Amino acid sequence: MKDLIPLMQQAQQRLDSYDALFEDRANTILSILRSSGVVSSKPRWGRWHKLLSATLALAYEDDGDVYVSTRRAGTFHSAGLTTRITYWLDELCEKELLITNAPTKKAEGRLSLSELLTYYLQPKPL
Repeated sequence: MKDLIPLMQQAQQRLDSYDALFEDRANTILSILRSSGVVSSKPRWGRWHKLLSATLALAYEDDGDVYVSTRRAGTFHSAGLTTRITYWLDELCEKELLITNAPTKKAEGRLSLSELLTYYLQPKPL
């Protein structure tokens, strides 16, 4: 389980490396996020939506969990990330695409990928 901000930075590096399997997983998650209404299909936010999807794909490759240690907008801004990340993570938790143990159903602490996401990310038999 990795902290969200370093995981997002690592996900950006993986996207920049043009790994076809990783790119496919990120696109699969992005399609699920768009179809469930978590993120819009507007090009204005496309880069950030793709990074969020890539972060979840990377979490799947590691162990399926993400740790949100802070929700402070200043921390995300200082790391060069958009402050909308917490909003999208809250939406993921509300729609149960991420599983949280927080009583408020907010993206706090340990977040696990849902069965739906892990199902679509599993390697498919040929």
